[in-house]
Amino acid sequence: MTIFRFGEFLQHAFALTNNAEYLNESIDVHQAILKIPRAQHIHFEAVSRLTYSLASRFVLSPDIKDSDEMMRLFPIAATSLYASVPDRFQISSQWADFARMSGHLHCLQDGHFTDRRHSDLRSYPRNPTFPSCHNAP
Repeated sequence: MTIFRFGEFLQHAFALTNNAEYLNESIDVHQAILKIPRAQHIHFEAVSRLTYSLASRFVLSPDIKDSDEMMRLFPIAATSLYASVPDRFQISSQWADFARMSGHLHCLQDGHFTDRRHSDLRSYPRNPTFPSCHNAP
């Protein structure tokens, strides 16, 4: 549990200082928790914190690896038997929101997707509140 609190501390330090090193350390700490088999009871919280940190890092510096890692982690949290139904529903909603928005996040300025896996997202209806990537200047 101490390692989990240390990860929270690093997230808080990042929030106060905007120093990406704290964010990267927080990500490392929460990933390490997921490798501890007897810590399954805190895996849901670790994944929740980890997806938040990965999203924060993605905003600072968009990297498809962070996006892919988030998409790998969401189903782990959504199916956790150690989380309450409302918590699993909330993480599932975040998963759906990120999946929907990820078609917009992987765009280049010229309107082309940076990853071919996302090119088929152009055919889906777009949320009118978000600019469409394939219509970008």
